[in-house]
Parts: sequence; structure tokens; C-alpha cells
Amino acid sequence: MALKEKDFVKITYTARLKPEGRVFDTTDEAVAKKEHVDGRGPFGPQTICLGQGFILHGLEKQLIGKDKGTYTIELAAADAFGKKDAKLLRLFPTNKFIEQQVRPEPGVVVNMDGHVGMIRTVNGGRVTVDFNHPLAGKDVAYYVEVLDTVTDMQEKVHTVTTHMLDSTAHVEVKDDKATIGIHHNLPAPIAEQFKKKIIELTGIKDVSFDVHKHD
Repeated sequence: MALKEKDFVKITYTARLKPEGRVFDTTDEAVAKKEHVDGRGPFGPQTICLGQGFILHGLEKQLIGKDKGTYTIELAAADAFGKKDAKLLRLFPTNKFIEQQVRPEPGVVVNMDGHVGMIRTVNGGRVTVDFNHPLAGKDVAYYVEVLDTVTDMQEKVHTVTTHMLDSTAHVEVKDDKATIGIHHNLPAPIAEQFKKKIIELTGIKDVSFDVHKHD
């Protein structure tokens, strides 16, 4: 069952920073509670489509060619969340934060001109904001269990839909056609783009969107 690109596969994993070993992501609820991992969910096995950005690109590359089983996959920073980029450290005047009613302190996450970053230093009238990924420059290790490949068309369409479009979308598959219930109408070009991608990845024959059929 050697995995290949665009295969749908069900996995579980726990990810740790190297060398300190701190868990920063996991599909195991008990591990998340023990290691105080916040903001993760849902827990349990995750269905992904390989090579489509559902997980880290470096991790996807390591999974391709593997079979069912348990693996330890170590990734250098460049293959994980990237190296630190000095160009993504920017200086702002303190007054800019005061205008936004934000007290600038190291560790505070801010949105500056539509970009999310973390305040690193506050010196006099200047504030340094880091727009690198919080884990940039970190080597990581993933402990992954490949449970099985996924062939069920309903699950495939639902997996792609929730990843690309809306985690609450309702999916119905009947006679090689998928009907996807969504909360809001999509502009025609975007709907067509999503439709083509879903058909390409899943092999379903047709896709339609219904704004009235949603959870």
C-alpha cells in the first residue's frame, strides 16, 4: 500500500520540538491535556489528501512511499515551518499601538496592516514585531501512525470541502454527484474553482453548491 500523492489517508500524530521535546500539536486528546496544548481540535484520526497542503509539505514528502504503520519523522527547520527571516522583523512606533488601544509588551500577538505577528521587544518609542511563523527556525519530530487509505467518496469530498471551504459544510454524495451545503453563496468563479479541485482530487463526476443545505 505504498502511499502516493493525492492518496487520501487516515493518520494520527504527535509533534514535538527538538531538542527540548515540547509537544506543539497532537491528534491525541489525552496528550494535549497532559502537555497543555491549546487550540487543537478536533481530536482523533485525521483524514488528509497527500501533497495538497493538509499538513506540512516536508511531512507529506516523508509519508509518500510509506505503508501502514508507525513512523518517527524528523524535519529540519527549513522543511518544517521555515527558517527565521530577518526581513520579517519590523519596527513600528509605539504610538501606532496606542492608537489601536494595544499595550505593547513582548509576547503579545498583534495584527499590523493585515499581517499577524508577535511583539519581540519594546525599546522607548519603538516596537519590534516578528512576522515569522512562531515555530520558524525550529527543528521538529512527528510521531505518525498511518492507519489506512480512504476510499469512501463521501469522506473524500467532505475532507477536501472542510479543508478548502468550510468546516461546517454539509456533504451529500449520490450517483457520483456531490451536493455541498454552505452558509453563503459563492461568487461563480470561486465556486467553479472549488468544483474543479474537488473533482480533480476525489474523482467525483459532478459537484453543486446549495446554500440551503448546511449544518
